[in-house]
Amino acid sequence: MRQKLSLCLVVSALTVSLAPAQTLRPPAYPLVTHNPYFSVWAFQDTVAAAPTRHWTGEPQALEGVVRVDGQAYQFLGRGAPEYRPLIPAAQEQPYSAQYTFAQPGNGWEKPTFAAAKTWKTGPAPFTDNKALLGTAWTSHDVWVRRTVSVQGALPKGRLALLLSHDDDAGGIRSLAEEKGVGLIVAGAYGQARLREWAFGGVTRDVLLRAS
Repeated sequence: MRQKLSLCLVVSALTVSLAPAQTLRPPAYPLVTHNPYFSVWAFQDTVAAAPTRHWTGEPQALEGVVRVDGQAYQFLGRGAPEYRPLIPAAQEQPYSAQYTFAQPGNGWEKPTFAAAKTWKTGPAPFTDNKALLGTAWTSHDVWVRRTVSVQGALPKGRLALLLSHDDDAGGIRSLAEEKGVGLIVAGAYGQARLREWAFGGVTRDVLLRAS
């Protein structure tokens, strides 16, 4: 009787411990992982339901198609979506925008913000790279306002915003503040000391900027 009771307890313990694990779902599935800079992941449960991506979320297309009796079936990945620009970026067409390096008041992003009349106006991009033609940006933060006109009828489909920032840590921190995020989970990959000293690291910069 004692042996049967022990066996029942072991089976019950295994059942309880496995139940929560079955409800867990990883946020992405690795398909090709060579190193942190070259990897292909599936961010969905069905690998053919969407384009494959890099672990950062950037599109990293990998597609698989099999042909059976003249019929093509896609079993891996999807073609990355193509976007038509409604508002040209600086790479496509030069533009100017209002900007300030000083902390503006509340509501600075609204069209009716009267204090924006005192802001400066300069050409994009806003950068500290002297090789690029634009507005010199050497301070910690910059606030930019741009007025645009869309020709024709407004689109009814889904809109996307292209944000380019060479300072990943600053972009992550700004997005976290905008969304009211209280916790940032970042993966840290070891680099050579000389390389990290010369180029820095995103995880380290996020920690240094944390308040």
